[in-house]
Amino acid sequence: MSRKKEKTREGIFRGSVKGYGFVKIDGTDTEVFIPKDKTRGALNGDHVCIKIFDTKQEKDFHQEGKVISVLERDRETLVGTYQKSRNFGFVVPDDKKFGTDIYISKKNAGKARNGHKVLVKITQYPSKGRNAEGKIIEVIGNINAAGVDMLSLIKEYDLPYRFPDFVVEEAKSIPQEITKADYRKPQRPHPRRNLYD
Repeated sequence: MSRKKEKTREGIFRGSVKGYGFVKIDGTDTEVFIPKDKTRGALNGDHVCIKIFDTKQEKDFHQEGKVISVLERDRETLVGTYQKSRNFGFVVPDDKKFGTDIYISKKNAGKARNGHKVLVKITQYPSKGRNAEGKIIEVIGNINAAGVDMLSLIKEYDLPYRFPDFVVEEAKSIPQEITKADYRKPQRPHPRRNLYD
């Protein structure tokens, strides 16, 4: 009985909403298919080491592999919607490709209420069929409140939303009232010249 040859490679795991994923091999355009039961807890964006099965593939079909280790996690925090039950809760990530809901114990829920958009810090990554666990570190607001969707995007992608201190200080130094010196005499427009004169 012949055994499949295996070779290891590293790359970025891209998850799907259905649980399987693809790994784009570092330095190449090659993508390897990873079945749902072979992701080993890898989440969307993680840098992973995989084994590729050296099987004959038809043209245009992806090679298949399995994750053997997660080398570096892509993120420590994410944005999602808190769903509360009696003794615990879950955060459902806004990123549908993330791969798992995040279990939140009662003590780690903070002031979050059912239906709140929250920023959660991952305290335990998924392993052996167990969900990720986390702690809510910021309540963004109710999902139906104005501006919460925009603030959620800012938090999700860690975008700057405050001016640096030096800019604020510079703005404070500008006088708030307009003086006569600030007015400028309006200039008359130049008369249009006839090019044929």
